[in-house]
Amino acid sequence: MNVGVIGVGMIGQDHVRRLTTVLSGSAVVAVTDVDPARAQGVAARVPGARVHPTGQDLIQDDAVDAVVVASWGPPTRSTSSPASRPASRSSARSRWRPRRKHICASSTPK
Repeated sequence: MNVGVIGVGMIGQDHVRRLTTVLSGSAVVAVTDVDPARAQGVAARVPGARVHPTGQDLIQDDAVDAVVVASWGPPTRSTSSPASRPASRSSARSRWRPRRKHICASSTPK
């Protein structure tokens, strides 16, 4: 599964590490962060990872199957909500829809 990571601070980098070294079958293919230099540095250590300017761009990347949001506070909600909102109430309870992205928010409250 190709994963994108939004927010590559300390917790986001730990997610990247686990996705690339601990879990089998996953690959980090995209990252983004409010600090572009930090995102570039993380991407440089992950073969094939691309840097996106925003979380929305990362979510819309067709190469990304799942998204980990490692951010805190309002950016987590604003970044993840459009893509994670189900098409209808019943679709959230029924089956996984292949055209939707899996989004996992890993946030730290203020």
